[in-house]
Amino acid sequence: MYEYLRGRVEQLSPTQVVLETAGVGWDLACSVNTSRRLARGQEARLWVHLLVREDLLSLTAFHSKGERELFRDLLSVAGVGPKVALAVLSGLDENEFLEVVRLGSVERLTRVPGIGRKIAERLLLELKDRLDKRHAGSADGLPGLPAGGVMDARREVLEALVALGYKGAQAEQELAKALSRWQSGGGEGQPAVDVWLRLVLQK
Repeated sequence: MYEYLRGRVEQLSPTQVVLETAGVGWDLACSVNTSRRLARGQEARLWVHLLVREDLLSLTAFHSKGERELFRDLLSVAGVGPKVALAVLSGLDENEFLEVVRLGSVERLTRVPGIGRKIAERLLLELKDRLDKRHAGSADGLPGLPAGGVMDARREVLEALVALGYKGAQAEQELAKALSRWQSGGGEGQPAVDVWLRLVLQK
């Protein structure tokens, strides 16, 4: 019904934005990753999703179509409502979320406030195939990140492991284990190439 709204940011909080368009102020829920890209007084175009309930109509805003698509994916999982979906997208940006799903990193997902282990496991189980099918044309199933991003680092480490004699599937497993150890130890996001490789070889 609604695709996007374009207007001026009048009010802003970590999970809410009021966007004025043609004299109408739209009260929009949003993720932290969307709100941090905005500023009061800024002109913005926000992609929106209409939530319809028996007693409520509400709009949720997103900084990109990709974030909105992931929000809809999350809502398709049993037991996941808009609050949980926005919590995930607040704790992980689009690329980080895709990487977590691709690696099956339950530990990283449960670090998002409000996401327990059962919900995390269900999300990873149900979304992995869907996202793989959507991005079936790319080499790794899920899409790569921009140059210099997480996927580039991952490929560099994988290539190094293969050069050292690891088989493809074994290299993937060791890479995921090293990432889990990094995150369990308090590391944020993904380690640099040399750190990631050292974590694997230390084992």
